[in-house]
Order: sequence, then C-alpha cells, then structure tokens
Amino acid sequence: MRNLVFFLLCMMVLVMPWEAMSGVGGFGTVVRLIGYVALGAAAFAVVITLSFRRLPAVFYVLALIVAWCAFSGFWSVTPQMSLARTITKGSLLLFFWMIWEFSPSVKHQIWMMRAYLLGCVLPLSMIFFSFLSGYTSPDAMHTRYTGGRMDPNEMSIILVVGMPIALFLATAPPLRSKILRALSWAYLPAAAVGTFLTGSRTGAIALVAVGGMLIILSQRGHKYAKLMLIPLTACAIFLIAAIVPSVLLERTSEVLDRDTVMNSTRVRIWVRATEAFIENPLIGTGGGSFQEINRAHGGPGRAPHSLLFSVMVEYGSVGVVLWGGVLVVIIHNVWSMGKIGMRSTCIAMLVAWGIGSLTLGTDCLKITWWTLAMVALQAQSMRAFARSALRPGLPVAPGLQPLPLRGNPSM
Repeated sequence: MRNLVFFLLCMMVLVMPWEAMSGVGGFGTVVRLIGYVALGAAAFAVVITLSFRRLPAVFYVLALIVAWCAFSGFWSVTPQMSLARTITKGSLLLFFWMIWEFSPSVKHQIWMMRAYLLGCVLPLSMIFFSFLSGYTSPDAMHTRYTGGRMDPNEMSIILVVGMPIALFLATAPPLRSKILRALSWAYLPAAAVGTFLTGSRTGAIALVAVGGMLIILSQRGHKYAKLMLIPLTACAIFLIAAIVPSVLLERTSEVLDRDTVMNSTRVRIWVRATEAFIENPLIGTGGGSFQEINRAHGGPGRAPHSLLFSVMVEYGSVGVVLWGGVLVVIIHNVWSMGKIGMRSTCIAMLVAWGIGSLTLGTDCLKITWWTLAMVALQAQSMRAFARSALRPGLPVAPGLQPLPLRGNPSM
C-alpha cells in the first residue's frame, strides 16, 4: 500500500509542472484527482500499520501558518476568500505530509526528482511549440510564450527549479538510463531558452543566479559536469541570442533600468501594500484579501506579485514571523547536510524558489511545498546516515546511503 501511495505521489509531481493544462470536469485538475486517491490510500496505509514517521520541525511551522490563515477568517474583509485560502493551504500541508511520510529514502527522493524533471518536459515542449506556431500567452500584455494557460512567470520558475535537478540526475551514479541522462543534459540549455521565451524577468534573474551557481559548484564535482556545463552554457547563450525575439530580450533586460523598475505595476502594488500593512501591522486583513485591500488603497487590485507583501497584508507581522521561521528551519536543514548528499542541489532549488517568491505569490503553489518537503527529506536522510557512520553497528535503512561524494556534482 505504501508503494502505491508513493507511485501516486510521483504521478502528482509528474503532472505538477503542467497542472494548469490538466483540467478534469468536476475535479478541477488531474493533480487534484490523483491527490484525492493518494490521500485516501495514505490514510488507509497509516491506519492498517498504526505507525507514521516523526514529523520534521518545518511541518509544525507550516501547520501554524495554515492555522493562522484559518483564524484570520474571523476578522477578514473577505471571509469567503479566507476560507478558500485555508482549504488550499490545508490541502498543501497534507501534500507535504504525504511526501514526507512515503518518501523516506534517498532512492525515493531521486524518483521524485525524476518525476519532476519529466513533468517539466511537456510545458517546455509547449513553450517551443507556441513559439514556432506564433501562439502567445493570452493573459500577457506582451509577446510571451508559455504552455497552454500556464502563467509565464510561474512557468519560468518551474523550469529553473528543474535545472539543478537535471544536473544532479545527469551525473548521479545510480542513474543507469542513458536516455534519461541525455534528457537531463539536454534539459539545461532547453530550459534556459524556454525561460527567456516566457519573457519573465524574475525567471531570467533566477536563471542567471542558478546557472552561475551550477557552473561554480561543478568545478569541484563530477568530471562530466566540468566538461559539459561550459559548452552547454555557450550553447544556451547562442540559442537565446539567435532564437529569442528581441522584444523579449529587451523586456528581461528592463530589470537593469532603475526608472522602468520604479514605475512598474509591481512597485505600485507594493507601495499600496505597504500602506495597507501600516494600517494593520499585527494581524493583517485576512487570507485572500490582498486584491480587495490593494484596490481600496488606490492600487490596481491585482495579484500581490510577492510572497512577502502578500503575507504582510493578509497575515500581518505574525504571518511574516511564521514564514521567517520556515526559512530559518529550512536553512538549518541545508546547513546540517554537511558536504554529503544533495546540499548544493537543494541550495540551488531554494535560490530559484526564493527569487521567484520575491515577485510572485508562491505561498499557495505546490512547487513551494514540494521544494520545502524535498529539502527536509534530504536533510533527515543525511542526518540518519551521519548517525549510522558514527555508530558502525547501527543498521542503515535500504536506500538511505547518500551518493558517493566524488560522483556527485552538487557537493
């Protein structure tokens, strides 16, 4: 039964990057439908075994975030939205728990990463198909390409998060499939070009940051990473210059223009959000109320485009402290990995997600909760291995051993 739950979770992660294209009548999306089945199977598996894994510290902080969102409905200016936001975050907390409970070993986590990378292939292919067919995003004011009805900004962060995963899988010793290894190498330049085709400035910044990290870290890792990353980077730069329309290159370069940034819609939204926070600095105005509050303060009434400002307005200082606690716990988890495991891979994933969170409201995105769960899982696996190394007689669970240090590019 546990294997069935894990298989369903892998299917969820596989569909997660293209969730917006997977609508199912009466159920919302394929991810939600699989999630219902996975949750039922998970509950049954726990009941019949009467056992479950000890929960990580970050889970309890995330649970407090969900609880605070629920409590905010008592004073929310949009109580219906607060209820909907609570249900969403509650389901994401269950998603986090299922990943933690049913992916205990490094082998499980590698399969999760494989599922995510394969899931990124479809929307990435859709981006190139849209570019070749001339179909642009219907929700964008500029010529931007994406997969189906996916948001270009969210799509770019999903692609960039997949890049450190691709590098890890391309050079990880357990990966015997030459096809998947070749796909992982090909993903790196393709994702870079696809990110620029989305026209996302946030995605471009995350791409540069994560790409630079991977190049630097690979120089003391796997020999193939050293040999492959430099030519792949040159290939990506050439393709971006040759393929990406000049209007998108100009758009992504606007982040270097101070006047353009200060006069952008996002900055106007954040200014009005700051005013709203000053009026309700402690408990906020309730979950899901950002757009209504922003409109009341003379803003455009659009999405927050920032995790920080969204939390400030809707949940006040309490919410900021809680999300700060999540970051503290996750950073501690990464630090505790030492020089074994997938520490640099986790760092690069968190950097991509963190940059995306600066200009996107990521608190209700599955990729946020999945990334946090993966980091917590890897930290726990490395701590367990370290304890077994200090006590030679202590048995190590199958699949718990980390990948060899010399063969891992992300050390």
